[in-house]
Amino acid sequence: MRAVDQCVGIEKEKFFVGFTHAAKYRTFEKNPTFLKRIAQGFWLFLRMRNVAVFAPLTALEVCENLPESTLAEVIDNKIYLSDSPVARHQSISLHLASQLFFFAKQNDAGSVFVAPFDVYLDEEKSLVQPDILFILKENEHIVRGHVHGSPDLIIEILSLASKKRDLVTKKPLYEKFAIKEYWIIDPETNTAFGFQLQKGVYVKLPPEKNKLTSPLLKNVFVF
Repeated sequence: MRAVDQCVGIEKEKFFVGFTHAAKYRTFEKNPTFLKRIAQGFWLFLRMRNVAVFAPLTALEVCENLPESTLAEVIDNKIYLSDSPVARHQSISLHLASQLFFFAKQNDAGSVFVAPFDVYLDEEKSLVQPDILFILKENEHIVRGHVHGSPDLIIEILSLASKKRDLVTKKPLYEKFAIKEYWIIDPETNTAFGFQLQKGVYVKLPPEKNKLTSPLLKNVFVF
């Protein structure tokens, strides 16, 4: 994934900021001046026609106006695009999500959601789509169409496109927003790496093969 920082500038506003590997955006990255001139020309054309034009002010506003099928997240006001998941990724997700779902039902413990599903960690610059998330019963009030707040447990399954994001970018983000447990699943090694929030800081849990043991839910889930 390659950065496209201030790919289009209109009157010093950021029209698009983020990460993408699409060929058309790689072309724009190589020649940002050319794209900027096109955008400015189009802007002037609309102004001459007395058309009201408002450039999005934040990455979150841009993300919310993308087509519904777009797999996109916003972290610290930057947009990250993802490819659709591969078979092994989906197999792990299905196994874990189904177990969590039955656990939640049997114990009246909460709610389980799977990607693509928007989680607004805040309402300004942090919108994520975790592979799996669990919300305890007492916190289900944060589900209002989408999730507006911090889930209690999040599971991310690594992929080629999201590996760095899940390992490096999201860990401090989830720590900041007090996600009680964060699990990372590596499909290549069938290893689960867990982090538990203790006094506001993530403490690493022992890695496990083909399963994860949740201190929060006090249960073992296999994949």
